[in-house]
Amino acid sequence: MKLILILFFFPLHLIADTWVINRDHSVINFEVPYLKLSSVQGKFNNFSGLMEIEGEEIKKVRIRILSETVDTGIRLRDTHLKSKDFLASKKFPEIVFVSSEISKGDSYKALGNLKFKDMSLNLGIEFKISSP
Repeated sequence: MKLILILFFFPLHLIADTWVINRDHSVINFEVPYLKLSSVQGKFNNFSGLMEIEGEEIKKVRIRILSETVDTGIRLRDTHLKSKDFLASKKFPEIVFVSSEISKGDSYKALGNLKFKDMSLNLGIEFKISSP
């Protein structure tokens, strides 16, 4: 699964240690291979998150996604993705990512833990920050 995050944060106050995701200008997309022939692309329509900063350094990124807002553009498939076969949205309404380490190159990479359903995956998420 490929998870693509385009997130824009804004400060909670002028000299901020915590920035929150600006949902009006952010998106969480995903791409999943299908039978080695193609891929299924989609997005989540409801999410929130924050970034903790100390000076110039990003210390932590936390993202919360409402699993019932999965959207692939095909209602029947979305209903199946929300079922117990995949996300089990009724029993597990949230998908949560919490970073454990953040590195900076051309972009940032947050290594951390993604919890969904009754599973937990260690993965990396790349993101960029534009100037405020």
